[in-house]
Amino acid sequence: MSSEWFSTSRSGLRKQAKEKGAARIFLEVAASNPLDERESGMTSITIQVEAIEGQPLAKVVVEDNSPVGFRDLSHAYTMFAESYKRGNPDLRGQFNFGEKMFLSLCRTATISTTTGTVVFDDEGRHVHPRKKRSSGTRIDAVMEITRAEIGELDRLLHSLLLPEGVSMTYNGERLQCRQPINVFETALPTLVADNEGVMRPTSRTAMVRIYEPRDGEQPHIYELGIPVVETDIRWHVSVGQKVPLNRDRDNVSPAYVRKLATPIAEAMLESLTKDDACGWGNIVLADENASVEVIHKLMDLKYGTNRASPDPSDPEANIAGQIKFGGTLVHGRTLTKEQWKNVKAKGAIKPAGQVWPTPKPYSSDPNAPQAEFMPRKDWTPGMVRFHDYLCWLAAELLGVTKLTVSFPLQMNAGACYGKKSAIAGVIDFNVGSLGLPWFDAIGTKQDALVIHEFAHHRAANHYSEEFHEACCELGAKLKRVAMEQSDKMASFITHQKGQP
Repeated sequence: MSSEWFSTSRSGLRKQAKEKGAARIFLEVAASNPLDERESGMTSITIQVEAIEGQPLAKVVVEDNSPVGFRDLSHAYTMFAESYKRGNPDLRGQFNFGEKMFLSLCRTATISTTTGTVVFDDEGRHVHPRKKRSSGTRIDAVMEITRAEIGELDRLLHSLLLPEGVSMTYNGERLQCRQPINVFETALPTLVADNEGVMRPTSRTAMVRIYEPRDGEQPHIYELGIPVVETDIRWHVSVGQKVPLNRDRDNVSPAYVRKLATPIAEAMLESLTKDDACGWGNIVLADENASVEVIHKLMDLKYGTNRASPDPSDPEANIAGQIKFGGTLVHGRTLTKEQWKNVKAKGAIKPAGQVWPTPKPYSSDPNAPQAEFMPRKDWTPGMVRFHDYLCWLAAELLGVTKLTVSFPLQMNAGACYGKKSAIAGVIDFNVGSLGLPWFDAIGTKQDALVIHEFAHHRAANHYSEEFHEACCELGAKLKRVAMEQSDKMASFITHQKGQP
């Protein structure tokens, strides 16, 4: 009877390692583990990878100069052993899984460190506790890795964001240490072990470094300088603490990306582009914690500064803003429900009627003074005859038999028309702007304004196709009426010409 509850299948683990990819598996032991010893004084890492001709194998060597070395050599071959890294959010590992995945891909391997040496070969595992190094750890192995995976490994190693004070040499080439273009602190989700060693989610202030990707590089989220997840964010983003990754260490939750995107947009506000606003910036637009400045900047980049939302209370402004003022009308489905709520709360968009208000004949302010109308007893003879002309013409052109004609002393337009019903309407002419002599004759300018106002019996919106068609139709009808009822038309015109 075995004292162990569980057994591990090396061949099964090997298949999982191959699914993840040999390059990323090797990166765990070649970079992640040595860099976690930076706090112990590690300053140098040497990596060698030599492909074996004719076989999908390579001789690999990883050596560092950590004074501590491999703290517990049994962890190299014990699945899910308790790791000191779990309780430290400033270190990369937590699963204690990487070395086992690496060994599953090896034909032979030797790990030599300050606490002894362990050899893995065809006969099994051989531990030599007395064969110790004075400092550092060295791994020698023959690893299953294809030429394509070696190329991927080369790309990964060159994409590392190495900390200051650490020298990494890969096949004789010293890898460069990149300089961030921005550094800032922000609170981000992470994982920390509790008193029982169970990883618990928490939020913690972390240093975030922004780097410009090199040509051909896909931007990544980095965990303490190690690329872990591709991102749509334009820059490399290195988080200075444990990133809450899945077990395969290749993905984060959408919620984490949202938490990361907003402070990046805030920090890189002056560098944001339209592509940013139309891409990953959409995450920020939905974040109620984003500042007013960043929301306005993203909306400016995405839609321009001359923008508005549809205004059902002023439908004409929706069209006028685009045609007359060259603005952008941001339609409902362009933004999500959360984005609409946020951009409105931040004042980053207003209704079209507020941005491009269309002229209203009378003020909508309840506190505005009442409009004054010229009493009928004060109408000039020209105004009386113009009134009669309008009533006759409305019946002939519109079928409106109940037309109310008024003459306000002042309003915000030359004239206005309101439809009451199919056979009733109200039309006002601004005496203050037109002047009394304007009503003494009926000519082209009078008929042009009448046609314009009568067209509103069919359509309120000046920019609609229906309004355009109504104007055209009324002009044609006016010509027909003038021809068919020439005597009636002439009576108005002749009578007025005879006035002083």
